[in-house]
Amino acid sequence: MKNRAVIYARLSREDEDKLDGNKESRSVENQIKFLTQYAFENGFELVDIYADDGYTGGNLDRPDMQRLLADIKTHRFNIVLVKDISRFGRSLHRVGSLIEKIFPENNIRVISVNDNYDSLSYNSSDSIVLRNFLNDYYLKDFKKKCKKSMDFRVRTKHLYGMGKYGYDFDEDGNEIIDKISSEVVKKIFHYVGNLGINLAQTAKMLNEQGIMTRSQYESQILGKTSFKKRQSPMWDRHSVKDIATDYEYCGHSINRVRHKKEERVLLKNTHKAIVDEDVFFKAQETIKKWRKVGRNGSYNHIANLLKYKETGQGFVYSPPRYEDKKANACYSSRGVKSSINADLLHNILFKDALSVIEKIKFNQEKMHEFYRRKILRGTDTNKFKLKTELEKVNEVYSRLIEDYFMKKIPDMIFEKKSSELQQKVKMLEKKINSCDNAIERLKIFELKLKKLIVELKEMPKNQLDIIRAVISKVYVNHITNPKEFDITIVYRFEER
Repeated sequence: MKNRAVIYARLSREDEDKLDGNKESRSVENQIKFLTQYAFENGFELVDIYADDGYTGGNLDRPDMQRLLADIKTHRFNIVLVKDISRFGRSLHRVGSLIEKIFPENNIRVISVNDNYDSLSYNSSDSIVLRNFLNDYYLKDFKKKCKKSMDFRVRTKHLYGMGKYGYDFDEDGNEIIDKISSEVVKKIFHYVGNLGINLAQTAKMLNEQGIMTRSQYESQILGKTSFKKRQSPMWDRHSVKDIATDYEYCGHSINRVRHKKEERVLLKNTHKAIVDEDVFFKAQETIKKWRKVGRNGSYNHIANLLKYKETGQGFVYSPPRYEDKKANACYSSRGVKSSINADLLHNILFKDALSVIEKIKFNQEKMHEFYRRKILRGTDTNKFKLKTELEKVNEVYSRLIEDYFMKKIPDMIFEKKSSELQQKVKMLEKKINSCDNAIERLKIFELKLKKLIVELKEMPKNQLDIIRAVISKVYVNHITNPKEFDITIVYRFEER
């Protein structure tokens, strides 16, 4: 028989993150294109193509895999081309049976291009299937170690990346204060913090003085490539706010945890400061004051706290348009038929805020215990015990692989025990992550509650200011009419 070849390609959702970074691994079509080119270059006659798109590799019960196995008996082909062995599947026993029994018994030559495997010339005593499995296992282990290493760096070091405006790098790659741009940073904090000038006016003053924007300075003076495609020609309130609210200019690092996008880690005194903390916090007070006052000199609503739960849409405050006792201020949202009576909502939230303040003042211990139980509910907090158990399971798993490699246990037993141990590892890792998350949430709750207690010593007099002091978000679940609605209140110490 001539070199009559067929192609087998497979891709499942779970495989998309496991395959290499090449685009040709990202779809069944590209696998077929790659293998068709390989067949042409090696003079193989391409007879058929078998492709299972969106099927798991856990078993062989796939339409085109079953068609391929049926066609073996017809002797239509004698070569099977595959991008890598894992395309046949991820079950060690079943794929091993294919490669080492079914295909050889039917005189089928198997070529796995990425594995540099050709059954016609493969002489190693090692099983290609086992080797593929071990590579996958160690790759997962390596990724896990990299993740832990990055997590350690995030929690212990100042990560400066491309460098922040106001800083530059010396010849050795160390972060240093840039003399020119750092003066602009100081000027912004002086205007906002010391002089109490609002953000828009500060931006106008910088433009009048002909000071380059951040992107212009980085590209034209420092010779860096800006992240923005277009250089900002003018300072605006947003670019000023980005600098005026950045705590890192006080010499502290705020690192982002990559696998937990909302989590931030604060590290104190990690690099040279450009501004003093006193000036920084004065700037925050100014920004807060101007945000409350607003453009028209009044801020008599809480629209920024409201969100419609079903759609995620925000709310807009509408004051009475004419002098009429029947006309009421209201909150409305796009796509929501009815609005909410503003005065009624304010009264409900005000009473609730006062109730919470009273609990904080007189039943602080009970309140703390209630939230502690709520946060830790259903979580195993014995992290040491969980880690010890995980180490034991990993040791058993390592010994199992060694025993199988030394041919001390058969395929069926290895596959069964391996699957059981992997499930245990996943379960324990999930419990450890849950424990870490719960403990972190409890710490954040305690810090926010302490901060709120300090702030409430100077009790706001205005009704809406009291609401803002205690409540961070109000989710509107349902609106029947302006006076009948269902809401969920999130307090400032409950935010994650």
